[in-house]
Amino acid sequence: MKTEFKKVTSFDGALNDPRVDDINVDFSESEKSYWIYLKSGYVCVSMECHTIHESSVKRCLDMLNTDVISVDEFRKQYNPNFK
Repeated sequence: MKTEFKKVTSFDGALNDPRVDDINVDFSESEKSYWIYLKSGYVCVSMECHTIHESSVKRCLDMLNTDVISVDEFRKQYNPNFK
């Protein structure tokens, strides 16, 4: 059974999500990039890893709200060998 989480509507608000460990804005490239680091036990399906990295806040939040599932679910649905 998939756990429902409250929709995150701001980048700073992502820190209040129980799946999120940390957030970061990277200014080192020609444009900003946004990172969301997921807590152990969660994975972003689209990225196939424990982080979300995009060039827009909107895309990061969309992925957090729609593409993050538990590692156990990811193993069942996509990759039984995922670490």
